[in-house]
Amino acid sequence: MYGHIPLLTHERFHSFLSEFRNITLKYVDNDEAGEHLGTLFWFTFEMGIIRKNGEPRPHSGAILTSRSIIDNAKSQHTTKHLFNIRKVLRTPYNHARLQTGYFFLESFYNLFDSLKTLEENLRYAFGLNAEDLQLSTEKQQLSGS
Repeated sequence: MYGHIPLLTHERFHSFLSEFRNITLKYVDNDEAGEHLGTLFWFTFEMGIIRKNGEPRPHSGAILTSRSIIDNAKSQHTTKHLFNIRKVLRTPYNHARLQTGYFFLESFYNLFDSLKTLEENLRYAFGLNAEDLQLSTEKQQLSGS
């Protein structure tokens, strides 16, 4: 199996995506928050790396579909950072170019555990209030969650 399928079958990653979706729905009308959420998605679901047997290994959809991206990710010329949600959210990326840096997880638990910090950062940066939360809850209900 290639691309995104292996990730979608991993229970912990699936839980992350479900909760990530719920958070995203709260900020669907906020373009700047959307940029932050897109950055997290890029560095986890598209260009993610996880440490396996002591070595950083690609695990995400886009990275696994290209030999040149895999080679770039493994290269000594690219920076590998331990996953830190705050750093990820501040890191620019260009989806049309090979990355100069990647974030790696020790386990998928790191990713799921980062969601609380993600939501706190978004709430602080974009001031989601009780009325906004009610509207986002209604959107989630309408979308079938």
